[in-house]
Amino acid sequence: MEEAARREIREETGLRTASLLRKLAVEEKPHPETGQPRRTTFFHLEVPSNTPDTWLHRVQGDDSDAGLTFACRFLTVPLAQRLADDQGIWLDRIDSTWRTQTEPQR
Repeated sequence: MEEAARREIREETGLRTASLLRKLAVEEKPHPETGQPRRTTFFHLEVPSNTPDTWLHRVQGDDSDAGLTFACRFLTVPLAQRLADDQGIWLDRIDSTWRTQTEPQR
């Protein structure tokens, strides 16, 4: 699982120096668009302090994302707004002050 997460981080963001510190949660809920069952594992990651706050990443390989350029950025926590599909709901497991005020209760 951890190696799959590292690979996904590299493919989607280009970050090669992210360290996985620990698993935060495993969530099972339907995909927001297809309604199909989905299991998502959330990890606490860390990157070196000299990692830029924003960067562009051109996706390599032969998947459907190949050739796309993603504009990536880190957000300040606590978050001002909810992330798509409530992906920030587990941030308070890293630091209790990081809970986004607009996140649904779990």
